[in-house]
Amino acid sequence: MKLSLNTIYLGGVSLLFILSLIFTSLAIYEEYKDFENELQTFKQTYIKNKKKELSSTALKVVKIVNTTKVYKKILDIILPNDLYVKIYKNNKIIYTHSKEISNSITLSLTQKDIKIILKKPLNDLKQLIKEKKELLIHKLIKIMLNFLTLSFIIYMFALWGFYLLNKFLKQEIALFVEFFKDAYQKHKYIKFKDIKIKEFLDIAIYVNKMLKELNRKNKELKELN
Repeated sequence: MKLSLNTIYLGGVSLLFILSLIFTSLAIYEEYKDFENELQTFKQTYIKNKKKELSSTALKVVKIVNTTKVYKKILDIILPNDLYVKIYKNNKIIYTHSKEISNSITLSLTQKDIKIILKKPLNDLKQLIKEKKELLIHKLIKIMLNFLTLSFIIYMFALWGFYLLNKFLKQEIALFVEFFKDAYQKHKYIKFKDIKIKEFLDIAIYVNKMLKELNRKNKELKELN
């Protein structure tokens, strides 16, 4: 299969565009992977902090239960509505606050004959994660647009550069073909000063040597005849 300059030119530009897309995809993938790791750390930190809060609340509840008989009224006032609390004393339920929650952070605390179970809903965690994902989507879209814009600019410059290079090479090759014709038909040597590409200059040196040798052989043949 023979390749033309146009084929090489279009192939180079297409390869550049494909590489830009691959680079953009890898950047987006790395950003998403970092987000997943960051999200996992955020969840762990969030749950750890909430358990600390629940542990502190549980100790306060135990203290209230042990120090006053009207603990139910006090707990009804101080405990938030979204916090589920169940208190056992000697394995009997003595107090319940709010409705039991399925998707929650749970903490259990036992002190002597009192056992407390606290559950905090994860609704706020879900909301925070949702907000973080929305921020990620905006960030990824921005990254993608920036990369695509930059890739497009580079692509257009490369397209123009390849076009100029292609035009220059065609002119040089056309000039070189003319040199060959003159060397073949008129036995003229190629002028090095007209050649701008080093690789073509190397070829021209060997062509001139070959032409010189042919001229010498022709002269010898004429003398023999």
